[in-house]
Amino acid sequence: MKTFTILLTTTLSLAAAFGQDISVKSQQLDRLIWTKINVRLMNLGKQPIAYFEDSLIYRFAARASNRMIQEGAPAEHSSIDSLSYWTTGYECIFRKTSKSSPANSNRYIQAIQSGNLDMLAQLVVDAWESSPSHNEAISRDTYPASTVATAIVYNPNEGKFKLTATWISMWDTKFWKPKSGYTWIF
Repeated sequence: MKTFTILLTTTLSLAAAFGQDISVKSQQLDRLIWTKINVRLMNLGKQPIAYFEDSLIYRFAARASNRMIQEGAPAEHSSIDSLSYWTTGYECIFRKTSKSSPANSNRYIQAIQSGNLDMLAQLVVDAWESSPSHNEAISRDTYPASTVATAIVYNPNEGKFKLTATWISMWDTKFWKPKSGYTWIF
């Protein structure tokens, strides 16, 4: 958390001086979203997902979030990036954009600047839970591994905030082999 705070403070100082967009990649936020999904599973009486996949599938999810965070990019599933060849689970995507006036009133910018990652993580999980198809995907207890990757871009001078999150699950490879033969690293 200390490293995240130092990095965020340095980035904020430089970006504020030049009025530029600030990009944030936070593995802490990624794992917090993943953990909240597991807590939800346990509250439903289901098995939590045992492993946070932090290798190939994580990098894949990060590419998907980075692609969708770009200005004007559509929010679409990753079939254009060969997802079906790497994994056989589900993919959930989420995108939140917000513009506030005055600029300093944007609660999402306030959350990221203050390190309130819990609020941002809950925003993502609540959105997936309220969507029937996403809720069905994140409510299964048949995944031994899954991953989450986020991308955030905001501009505190303009009050603009954008967050994109990608969650990808993996079936148990003892029963269902991905076409690539890839298995997550334990």
